[in-house]
Amino acid sequence: MARRWVADFGEALPEQLDRAYQLVGITPAEHGEHATSVAAALAVVVAQDADPSIPDDAWRRIKFRHLDITRAADPEDETDPDPLA
Repeated sequence: MARRWVADFGEALPEQLDRAYQLVGITPAEHGEHATSVAAALAVVVAQDADPSIPDDAWRRIKFRHLDITRAADPEDETDPDPLA
C-alpha cells in the first residue's frame, strides 16, 4: 500500500511553509500557480520532522492520489468557509 502524504496548511508552521517554498524553488507570491507542488513539498517537510531520512526531492514523486490537502478557513472572514471540510 502506498504512503498517504498529508499537507495541512491550517496546521503548518511558518518555517515549514518557508521550507516547502524553498524546496519547490518559488516565493509565497507564486503559490497559486504551483499549489499542488507546494502541497507535496509541505507534506514532505512535515514527514521529515518524524523521519529525517526522507529526501528533500521526495515531493517530486508524490502522486496526487496519495496526497491529502487540507487548509483552515480564514477565521477573520465569515465568507471563507473551509472548502475541504
